[in-house]
Amino acid sequence: MYNIMFCCNDAVYKGILLAALSYRKYNKEAVTFHILTMNYEELNKNYICLTEEHRIKLEEILKEANPESKVIVYNCREAYLNALKGSQNNLSSYTPYTMLRLLADQYINLDKILYIDTDVMIYNSLEELFNIDMGDYEYAGVRDYLGRVFINPRYINAGVLLLNLKRIRETKLFEKCLNALKVKKYSFPDQTVLNKFALKKKFLPTKYNMQHGFKKNCVIRHFCKTILWRPFYVVNIKQWEFERVHKVLHIHAFDDIFEEYNQITK
Repeated sequence: MYNIMFCCNDAVYKGILLAALSYRKYNKEAVTFHILTMNYEELNKNYICLTEEHRIKLEEILKEANPESKVIVYNCREAYLNALKGSQNNLSSYTPYTMLRLLADQYINLDKILYIDTDVMIYNSLEELFNIDMGDYEYAGVRDYLGRVFINPRYINAGVLLLNLKRIRETKLFEKCLNALKVKKYSFPDQTVLNKFALKKKFLPTKYNMQHGFKKNCVIRHFCKTILWRPFYVVNIKQWEFERVHKVLHIHAFDDIFEEYNQITK
């Protein structure tokens, strides 16, 4: 059984739906999607929990590949407000939902789990990734395409993280991160504190979090903010922006999944 975690509100259900369709195409292993969510409507009217209707649909799709697959939703509002209510980072350019991953050790009783953002697509088997020996590494990830140049060569992108929850509980990594987010504002909140306070992190090949371009050895394509060099400009194109994925990024590897998505969402 594979275990994959998302953190989101219902507004980005479309991202998880596309991720589920891509998982089903390339993986037949039973999987549990662990989705951390919450209502935070006092901050933004769109900040509502993933709905039960959407949970059922995701589970239905995953079960088509393996009937043992399932989707579990965790309402983390109380724990989040206890940890970060009033934090300046609630009003950053990223939603508070990205910081929900720092509560995973409290809600998910596993030793290891794969965290992925909602703006990713799977393009290959995840078997090799899940079989990585984590030892005493707290997490494993890929260097950030931009951050490794502009911030630090060892700066890891937090959009795809193999989390060693057992070790994280021992080192109290998430607790340290939450405490830092209470008192200081960061441009890339949880990503920066995860990089700052990790005692030991494992670096993975680019294919596990391909943030720029596309190659056939890709395992996970992350549709995050990046730079196109010719002409030079910053783009932030998500996988559900099908036309821009084609015309700007020139990626057609997921077209069959995009078509199935269109049929489902009609």
